[in-house]
Amino acid sequence: MSVSNYAPRPLSISREYAGYQFYARLRLDGRSAGDCLRYTALTIQNWLCQRIHRAGGAEPEALACAAPADYMRIDNADLHSSRDDHYEILSLPEKGVWAFVLREPDPKTPARAFITHVGVRTIDGEEIEFGVHVDIVDSDPALPELEKAFRPQFVRLLFETEGMTLRQAAPLAFRQYISIEDNRGVKRLKDLAEDRGNQLPLVVFTHAQAGEKPMDMEQLMAGFMEQPPLMAGLNAYRPAEPKAKAERGETMPYDVAEFARHVYGFAQVYTVAGNAFGEFRAKYDRAKPGPGDILIIEPKAFGGGVRKRGYRDALPQSWYKEVTDALNEELQCYSKHKPYYFGNVLFIENARQLQREIELEELRNSVHAQKNEEVQRLLEQVKCERELSAEQAKHIDALRQQLQEEYLRGSEHEAARMEALERQLAGVKADCAELRAKNDSMQQAFGELLALRQIAEKVQTVQRLPRSTEDVVSNYRLV
Repeated sequence: MSVSNYAPRPLSISREYAGYQFYARLRLDGRSAGDCLRYTALTIQNWLCQRIHRAGGAEPEALACAAPADYMRIDNADLHSSRDDHYEILSLPEKGVWAFVLREPDPKTPARAFITHVGVRTIDGEEIEFGVHVDIVDSDPALPELEKAFRPQFVRLLFETEGMTLRQAAPLAFRQYISIEDNRGVKRLKDLAEDRGNQLPLVVFTHAQAGEKPMDMEQLMAGFMEQPPLMAGLNAYRPAEPKAKAERGETMPYDVAEFARHVYGFAQVYTVAGNAFGEFRAKYDRAKPGPGDILIIEPKAFGGGVRKRGYRDALPQSWYKEVTDALNEELQCYSKHKPYYFGNVLFIENARQLQREIELEELRNSVHAQKNEEVQRLLEQVKCERELSAEQAKHIDALRQQLQEEYLRGSEHEAARMEALERQLAGVKADCAELRAKNDSMQQAFGELLALRQIAEKVQTVQRLPRSTEDVVSNYRLV
């Protein structure tokens, strides 16, 4: 390809942002943290299997789609890791960690995909940490950001579980609201709002105290029907007289019970009774709440702001429903883009890192064990060599002792032989001295004999040659 024809390929730019986010500590009454982890994992796996079946897919062989009620029949080690092109499950039972991720396209918007992350981790003997966040990925950055944050169905399934308690800084209500009846209840609400462990907004409904009851649709239509035809219209609207005056006292214009049924996992819902309203208003004096107002108290972790939706008296009931519907829509988007805290939960990427660390530690332990075996083998070899050396040393010592003994025995023999030789030498010396003495005496005797011989010879000579007296005399002179 020539340089003139070259053109860079445009990069694919996608946008990813957080949608629904939720964190809680889970406890299953009378069960251990391991039991709670298995139940939670099986709930999510069973939810995934149902989704696969509804999509017409076959259940993966590696995915254990057991019912959550079977959690007591299996062990944590039976929660196997598995994966395919759309999901991944990573189970680390020895660390009390279970992680899950699901990637699925948006059927209504082909350029959009949802990535659901779930992390579960045991933290003590009875509780587990549970976290979920749904990321939205738009491959086309021109797409408008998704307004709603959809709560996965398995969150509801966990809320519905009998004996299951979900809590952040306080237990979370499921499809119910909490009624504040006294000043202590107001204090608990204030403490919860100040606790950074709480990450859900608190929606507080106050009772309307005086005024007329909200009109129903029949009264609303009656207000129009009683007008002259030429004056009919919105500007000419005059409310019809209610059939009965509202009783003085507390009224709740909003259907709080219905509202609480929909916002669990998005917010905590409260009502404030009249005898606690004074203390409540004093605690949130800056917002200046009045009877019938709604306060949205944001978590301290996300700024701790307080917003008010003011009450309007004597409006159609549909208006109040529109208020709660709009608030419901707002709360469903509240967790988007928030820096949510998930405690010690490990999502799939961090779980993979932990798995690699475990594998590395196992490899290190294996190498260490092999090295230990090698060292032990060498130590045994050294020990054997030392034992052999000790035996050889003993043998050498025995030989040395034997040589010493033989040397000593040879020395004694030599000493005796030398002593005998010395005695023999002494005898020879004595014999020599005796011989020398005899020789000396013999030489002396020989000298004497020689002298006698000479004398004898002289005598013989004299005897042979005696001539005269003068000769005899001369011979004697010679002697």
